[in-house]
Amino acid sequence: MSSIPRCTLIRSTESIQNTDLLPSNLDRSSVVHALIDVYKVHQSLEIIPPAKIRRAHLLEYHDSGYIDFLLSKDLEKYSKEISVDDDDDNNDNDDNSEYGEDFEDDLQEFGLEFDCPPFLDLNKYIFNVAGGTLAAAEHLNRDKTDVAIHWEGGRHHAGRDQASGFCYVNDVVLGILHLQRKFSTVLYIDLDLHHGDGTGSINEDGKGKGKNFNLNIPLKAGLTDAAFTRIFERIMAKVFNFFSPQAVVVQCGCDGLSGDPNKIWNLTSEGYIQAINSIVQTKLPLLLVGGGGYSTPDVARCWIKITSAITQPTTKLENDIPPHEYFDLYKPSFELDIAPSVTPDENTDKYIDEMLLLVDDRYPDDEKECRSNQESKSA
Repeated sequence: MSSIPRCTLIRSTESIQNTDLLPSNLDRSSVVHALIDVYKVHQSLEIIPPAKIRRAHLLEYHDSGYIDFLLSKDLEKYSKEISVDDDDDNNDNDDNSEYGEDFEDDLQEFGLEFDCPPFLDLNKYIFNVAGGTLAAAEHLNRDKTDVAIHWEGGRHHAGRDQASGFCYVNDVVLGILHLQRKFSTVLYIDLDLHHGDGTGSINEDGKGKGKNFNLNIPLKAGLTDAAFTRIFERIMAKVFNFFSPQAVVVQCGCDGLSGDPNKIWNLTSEGYIQAINSIVQTKLPLLLVGGGGYSTPDVARCWIKITSAITQPTTKLENDIPPHEYFDLYKPSFELDIAPSVTPDENTDKYIDEMLLLVDDRYPDDEKECRSNQESKSA
């Protein structure tokens, strides 16, 4: 890989329009890609569409009963009807008897309620999300790119047989499985405010065959760029030395930004850029996906800066956002930079040092001890 990596962005007009329909992130895809285009960052990378995948690709991870229900004609019809109902304030019809006596039970069983309701063209959505990340993984497998970006991916909460946390298909798992066709060791890094299924303690180190292959770092409210960078770079040095990955997947959910409605962490784009740059510098094949982030303009601000930092590292984007279709979303500042809030950082030096010491113990620097640990974990 040269000093500036080959970079590929996965998107198409159809996939952008379709993923705009995700209820938790309405229109986010269009806003993100419009900003990429108005800054002309798209000119510094390759663009390819999501792969045309089939049901069988989804079954590499997901349960067939779950996928068959997601793709069923009944659910498609129901999604269209509730979409019409949403536009009709006088329609209070909750009678789903026409879909069969098990339909309501299936909705509940497969998690298609509350934060994961069915929506218009959900069947197309899961193919676009999974197809985008699989296209990225295949491009890396074929050595056609060094960094593949799919901002509509990163739906890490979806289970094998259930939707969860605004996620209907786990493109992250599907992408990793595809990368493993070429790369035996794939490192997955999750930068989202919530890891794959909630949050937890540093003692969460995996289950079953995954025992000792998981590292969770619980970070407290008010996390700043400086604290995040210190923790990330120290831990990644340990993890890379210990596991020697051949490829990396990073979920770059931006719900840790200072302006996110979650209002827990206090990061700016610079914290995420520092983290991603440190991974790019390893020169390993990198698959970068999106994820959480519920202030749409702030997510767009962050992701364009990350994209630009990878593809044109010597170019600084103008802070004044150029006028374009979604310009009004960036009021009142109309600027690209994200300012931190005055929220105090609860991640004290003492707390961070304690976390890092635990990581040091788990991932020793000594090469012989490192090899011994790896052999015992794989035994």
